[in-house]
Amino acid sequence: MPEHVSDAQLQEILKEDPGMIMVDLWADWCMPCKAIEPYLESASREFGIRLLKLNVDENPMTPATYGVMSIPTVLCFRDGKLVGKIVGAKPKMKIYQEIKSIFKLDEKGG
Repeated sequence: MPEHVSDAQLQEILKEDPGMIMVDLWADWCMPCKAIEPYLESASREFGIRLLKLNVDENPMTPATYGVMSIPTVLCFRDGKLVGKIVGAKPKMKIYQEIKSIFKLDEKGG
């Protein structure tokens, strides 16, 4: 299950969690955000990646910090550092390919 976080909570998590983290930047009004949500949840489980959700309308600092111009955008972190972004709604297999490429995952998920 994804964790809903604020700008401040995200910064604390990035300092404390050295693992792989995907941050789904979304808003209530964003239909493409809702379309990719099940794909992100599935990938999170399959690849063992922590999934966080950040509402951009309530938390404008994170999108501004990372130069996010549109949603959905998924920020990908490893060891607290941004390692990639997935921008826009895409089919499940394309999202999986991008996640595997960004996190350098092999076919077994790690």
